[in-house]
Amino acid sequence: MLSELDRDCDIVPPLPIPLMRLLSLSEVCQLATVRPDQTPHLCLMRFTYAEGLLILTTQRDTEKFGNLQANPHVAAIFHDIKSVSVTVYGRLREEDDPERAERLRALHAKKNPAYLQFIVGDGIAVMSVDITRVRICNIDDKVTNWEKGMKV
Repeated sequence: MLSELDRDCDIVPPLPIPLMRLLSLSEVCQLATVRPDQTPHLCLMRFTYAEGLLILTTQRDTEKFGNLQANPHVAAIFHDIKSVSVTVYGRLREEDDPERAERLRALHAKKNPAYLQFIVGDGIAVMSVDITRVRICNIDDKVTNWEKGMKV
């Protein structure tokens, strides 16, 4: 059964098992955004996976936030070092419903209590990623692709 948040975000479960495993175990990812001049911008991000969403927070006065306002398309990579690397593609959006944003912020803060300076405070936006495509590469260099709506 889909939660209300899953229905709102149109996430089509299940996501690929290697991605679900990584999202559950990982704490950080590398997030790529696109600058206005079409060059990449890469940053290390703490994230939370909850209720079918990748939840991230960022200061509104950063290059990253400006990039996302101009172009919401992102890529993020997750890996376990030993066996699999997963690249997620999607659209990142700022949560504009204050109640929903604060609920997601609380989930993110609970998972990352040592990093509250990046999660709670004035000027910090709550963002979520709608995952649309995934590329999974295992230790044997076998690549598997998944797209939203695809049966797994």
